[in-house]
Amino acid sequence: NCVMTSQNDDKENSGHIINAREFLQDQGGVLTIVPLSSDLEDIYVKEILVPENIVVNQAFTIETVLLATQTFQNATMQISVGNNEKILKEVSLKKGKNNFLFSSTVSANGIFEVSVKILIPDSFAENNSFSIQAKTSDAKKILIVSESLTPTISQIVKNNIIINPIEFPHDVSVLLS
Repeated sequence: NCVMTSQNDDKENSGHIINAREFLQDQGGVLTIVPLSSDLEDIYVKEILVPENIVVNQAFTIETVLLATQTFQNATMQISVGNNEKILKEVSLKKGKNNFLFSSTVSANGIFEVSVKILIPDSFAENNSFSIQAKTSDAKKILIVSESLTPTISQIVKNNIIINPIEFPHDVSVLLS
């Protein structure tokens, strides 16, 4: 059996301590955490939330959740989406939970990374950044069957297939191929 002692604020969001803790507990080891003072200045990224279905070239929302041990008047958040976009935003943080929403787009199909970093010196710089993987999906097509379609509807409904009822095939699978 292995015994390990860790002195930390128990707010790690990445790095080797999380993996080491899980490995040690899986092996039947003992982990003792010696808590650090909660009076220390710290901001950490708790989570990043994005929609399950992200469509190429369509805006989507990124929600970030930050936790702060005290109030910070000025902090800079850096949000990176894929390899291209970097958003820099000045924010004020209150003590406790802070939620922020950002909008972004991606221009290519596939898996991409969304990362958030707080650019402020604090006691634990290791937990100032957090990343997740997200995936784009193809836009869903909408079948519109109409004899007369106003231009407004076809402008509002994107990714549509418009067909006249007279031309509608007997077998719907023809439209799906």
